[in-house]
Amino acid sequence: MRLTAFFLCLPLFCFSQPTLDFEQFLAKNMSAAADVRSREVDGEKFPWFDKWEFRTETNDFDWQRQEYTLRVSPNSPAIRKAQQLYLEELRQAPVMVENGLRCEDFLELHQDWISLFALEKKVALLRALDSVLDKKLQIATKMAEAFTLEPDKILDIRAELGELELAIRKMQLERDFLIDKYHLGDYQLDFHDLVSMDSIKLYLQQISVQSLSVEPEMLALMQEQRMLQREMDLEKAERKKVIDFLQLRYNGPHDDPWKERLSIGLGFQLSNSGSQKLKIQKLLIEQSELKREMERKKQRQQEKMEELRFKLQRDIQLYEAFHTMNEEAFAKQKEFGMKAAQSPKYSPLYLLTVESKKIEAEIDLIDLQVDILKAFFLLAKENGRLCQGID
Repeated sequence: MRLTAFFLCLPLFCFSQPTLDFEQFLAKNMSAAADVRSREVDGEKFPWFDKWEFRTETNDFDWQRQEYTLRVSPNSPAIRKAQQLYLEELRQAPVMVENGLRCEDFLELHQDWISLFALEKKVALLRALDSVLDKKLQIATKMAEAFTLEPDKILDIRAELGELELAIRKMQLERDFLIDKYHLGDYQLDFHDLVSMDSIKLYLQQISVQSLSVEPEMLALMQEQRMLQREMDLEKAERKKVIDFLQLRYNGPHDDPWKERLSIGLGFQLSNSGSQKLKIQKLLIEQSELKREMERKKQRQQEKMEELRFKLQRDIQLYEAFHTMNEEAFAKQKEFGMKAAQSPKYSPLYLLTVESKKIEAEIDLIDLQVDILKAFFLLAKENGRLCQGID
């Protein structure tokens, strides 16, 4: 007997699917959508000498009296430092852009998981509704045969069943698409760790008193501002450069005792370049425009967050009120149906109709819950909280 029970339970162990919850789903797709690693800046060393020149001259076409000149243009320590800092900002620019794109992908992961939740729950409810409508059709057919129900009611029920079948197929196709997209065919999805309404309400209370976090798009603008500043620092360092060149000259063999054979030269510069001044003014204008853009972006972010926060608060209140109202209404309708069953004029279709309306209301509640969850994650993205762990 024990051996028989073992073989009966064996298929359950052999063919059971591993479960996958929300945290595991995010971890599984992290490498494709959220795992952004900081790129290391190569150890680029900028030269101490910006330019080397070697010149040779022939005196009176006498190749025995050749002259040689070596001239170098040095870089100041300030220029080398400004170049290094500017390079680091340039290397960080594509990283910030990528972080913004990855944040969008990370938000998409959250929204697709919510869609999977909704599709699975709604398909289950629609199947339950299909079962209720099938029972209604059987009872309605018997009542029509007994001439206690108009035949057109049967046509209405069949039309509902046809629309229901199409809706189930559509949702199954949408679910299959998401399952294939994330390669989840071997998993049993577990939605127990979905964000609760209480957690969302607590989050709304917290962000009402907290300062705005910086979301990826704003971070990219701040990085661009730093890059402009580094470029300006480089231009200013080049303007302050004093030593233009160092020169070593060999005058070649000659018979003039007063003429040096080896001479050292040093060149100074006082920069008054119009091009450099124009470049600095251009950078100042770009900085000013970028600052205004950041202010506009921050204002839009605040307005959007307020709009999302208001929408969430409104939808949560509507969800809770709708849920309470439906529970009370269906409880009263069911109680009325049980009492009405004692009447000779009672229709057995009444309780089935109440049951079908209850299922339809539950589907509406799921749609409202999905809107709340998606708005919540969008608010978390705008507030910079959603993508904090992926940069």
